[in-house]
Amino acid sequence: MKWMFIKENFVGFMDPRSGRVENILLFDRAFRVDTYKNKVFIQNLSRQFHVSCESVEQAQVWLEEFNFVLDRSSKDFMCLNRYGSFAPPRQLTECRW
Repeated sequence: MKWMFIKENFVGFMDPRSGRVENILLFDRAFRVDTYKNKVFIQNLSRQFHVSCESVEQAQVWLEEFNFVLDRSSKDFMCLNRYGSFAPPRQLTECRW
């Protein structure tokens, strides 16, 4: 069993015994979340996960939490950004190759 957690621009899966983060799924322009019965389906441009919940209600709570995060803090990551990047441009950030 793994724990699922949601951050501003990704969803992660962690082993509760070791505390080790095992998988990360970035929010990108193809990111989608849906439920069916007690399952949550999560996908982006590169991966997809099917998460089994204990109940239909728990799956619905996860869907609501995803929608809350996606509507408030993740919109910049879910649109097409400059150079085809998933990340939005950041002002006053110097970068060199």
